[in-house]
Parts: sequence; structure tokens; C-alpha cells
Amino acid sequence: LLSSGCQFYDAKEYQSAFESYTTAVSLNPQSATLLYNLGNGFYDLRKHANAIECYSLALEKKPNYAAAYANKGNVHFSLKEYEEALECYKKASDINPEYSLAYRNQGKTYSALGSGTKALECYDRAIGLDPDNPTLFREKAMVYDHMKNFPRAIECLSRSIKLNPHEAQYHSEQGNALFNMKEFSMSIDSYNTAIHLNPKFEEAYYTKGLALAQMDQFDLAIPCFNKVIKLNPKNSQAHCSKGDSFFNLMKYERALECYDKALEINPKNRDALENRAYAMETLGKH
Repeated sequence: LLSSGCQFYDAKEYQSAFESYTTAVSLNPQSATLLYNLGNGFYDLRKHANAIECYSLALEKKPNYAAAYANKGNVHFSLKEYEEALECYKKASDINPEYSLAYRNQGKTYSALGSGTKALECYDRAIGLDPDNPTLFREKAMVYDHMKNFPRAIECLSRSIKLNPHEAQYHSEQGNALFNMKEFSMSIDSYNTAIHLNPKFEEAYYTKGLALAQMDQFDLAIPCFNKVIKLNPKNSQAHCSKGDSFFNLMKYERALECYDKALEINPKNRDALENRAYAMETLGKH
């Protein structure tokens, strides 16, 4: 039953896995491994209280069960109970000082708590144990990004890209850091790479359009926003930004059409409301 449950779990058939684990636990309620796996099943079914109970029972049976502490921490993290999550992750790394994932999750939790310096220390510990993991460098970059230290964010993302050059997200986020440094031309290069790797990357098209607009290349920005709209017709902000480009090209009627569409999708879009009013005033309409 444990084996079949694990097979279902690996296939992401969580309900079937849960049923297998439940039956297995009923036959052997003293097994920490079965309780742990049942906790995983509850967690994937978003039954958080039940998951925590199972992990706690597993830890009663096996107090040095690092993975149970780590996954119990994941449940608390998903509930935004960050202090409780941090306590679990620290216990996991105390039990197994080579547990890279426990340090990574401490980093994520410190970041969520707004403690960037401590988050970076944890990511450094995780990277020391798992130096070829591009995700660790990417998440470390996000901490630097939140701290507005964009050059260090770019350094980390460059490491991610070196380890996995085919991940479009890394190139897009590097573009965002360059954008925040007002290196718009360089950011466009990163966005172009992201789009080449993932031609349906909505966010990369949008931010490329914003970078082009920052360079006053509004005629080139509009096709980027059009691509976003083609991929996601309900993207209110893309319609609004397209309207901004038309406005800057002094095509005010076209701008109004875009703002109206943005507001049709999202009547509370503040940018569209304000910029529509400017366009109406420019046209002498009230």
C-alpha cells in the first residue's frame, strides 16, 4: 500500500495516493513513514490541519524525522504562519545539517518576514550544500531584488542562467533587474532571450513593451502589448499601456479606445481611469 501510494503521489494522483496511505496507516498506525506520507496526502489536498496532525504524530514516533519537520514547516508557510514554519525548518536543519532544502526554506521564510540579511545567510548555507542548483541562486536574487540591490540580483541570476541557460524565467527576471536600474536597452536583450525560449511568455512581452516605452519607442512598444493581448485578452493593464503609447504618439482617439477596453475588463484600473481623463481633456471632451 505504501508503494502504490507513492506511485500515485509521483503521478500527482493525490486523491488515490491519499486513499492508499489512509488504508496503510489503519493497518499500521505506529509507522512514522506512513503517517508522514499521509500528511503529504492531506497537504496536497489542502487539508492543512490534518496534515499538521499527521506530521506531528510521525514526529512522536520518530523525533529525529527531519523531512517531517520540513514538510510540517511547509504547511505553516502556506498558511503564512511564518514563525511556526521557521521553527520547523530550523529543527530539520538541526537534525540534518546537510539538509539544503531546510536552509532554503528558512531563507524563503526570513524573506517573507522581511529579514533580507538573514534570508541571504540561509541561501548561502543552502548554496554551499547544493552549488549546482539554479533555483537557489534565483531565489537569492529575489531577496536582493526586494532589498533594491539590483546589481547583486543580476549577479545571482547570471549564475542561474549559467547553470540552466534554457529557463526563460531567469532571463526575464534579469531583464526586470536591469529595467529597475534603468538599463532599458540591456533589459530588452534579456526579454528577447526569454521570448525566444518561451514564445508565449506574456510577462516578458509586457515588460519589453514597458522598456521600449521608457526609451520613447512607442511605435515598437505597441506590438509588444498587442502580443500580450493576443495571449491574454483580459489583461487590463496591457490595454492601458497600449493606450499610453498611443497617447504619447498623440493618437488620442486610439488611446481612448484602449483605456475604455482596459476599464471594461477592470473598472477599477486606476491608471486607465486617470489616463483616460487626460486623453479626454486633451481632446476637449468632458
